[in-house]
Amino acid sequence: MLKQQTMVYYVPRKDQGAGIYLYGTKLKIDKNKTVLLENPLVPAGTCLMQWASHVNYQDVRKEPDLPVLETGREYVFKALTEAKPEDGILFRLDFYDRQQELISHSIFRGKEERLILPEDTYSYTLQMIQTGADSVSFHHIEIYPSDCPIYQLIQKNEEEPYLHVLFLEPTGNSAVFPDEKCMERIKNLLVIPHLILVEEDWQEKLVTYLGLTNEEMSTKKLRFLGYGPMSRAASVWASRQWNSGNERIPSDHLSVYEGRNHEVIPALVERSEKLRNWTGNERKTK
Repeated sequence: MLKQQTMVYYVPRKDQGAGIYLYGTKLKIDKNKTVLLENPLVPAGTCLMQWASHVNYQDVRKEPDLPVLETGREYVFKALTEAKPEDGILFRLDFYDRQQELISHSIFRGKEERLILPEDTYSYTLQMIQTGADSVSFHHIEIYPSDCPIYQLIQKNEEEPYLHVLFLEPTGNSAVFPDEKCMERIKNLLVIPHLILVEEDWQEKLVTYLGLTNEEMSTKKLRFLGYGPMSRAASVWASRQWNSGNERIPSDHLSVYEGRNHEVIPALVERSEKLRNWTGNERKTK
């Protein structure tokens, strides 16, 4: 069963000059909003970027970078980053209590880590630390519960000829899953963030997440779904690019692109039509 309150949080890159190590660093931001840091002379152990879940607003005049998480629950931290060499960076999570005393910490080198948030956690920080990388590219970090039905094929049905790929609709730096009843009507469903499209190998990763062999893929048809402006744009773009090249979609393109002839969840369409008819009839009576 899907949980309606399930959310996926996005941790974007830091603003230029805020929380980024810039001493002697060559910094670039490409059209996909990926930040590239080049500085082979940075000492090992230096913090390249840092995010926090609790800040003094009067001091920094901005919201916290990290979301408030539920203590005692297991979360996945998934980083969309590349380093040269591959083991040139690591991530460190520090957990603090209300007195800002360190409770525990966790260090991981890979692009994905599962951990349980300590019970007494009041705030936490995340650091990307240099351990020998000449250059680092970073786009965003995803945080979601480990029981979140994302990046995996759910509600499998061999009789269903279609594989449905649903892009999550972002709201600020997070995305909420659609209504549970709507989701349950779709068979062979893969839920992924729309930001997967900024990756160079998004098509190969999509096949991996579907967990099917090439022979099984040949007997299925892909149908991309969206339920909001940005997820619809992603679904239209993905359907046009599928098997037509290995091009990436710019992140800023999603914010201005309004796709048409897109696939949407049937229940949401019915609901919008009922609302449209209701408002139209009410206007006539007035």
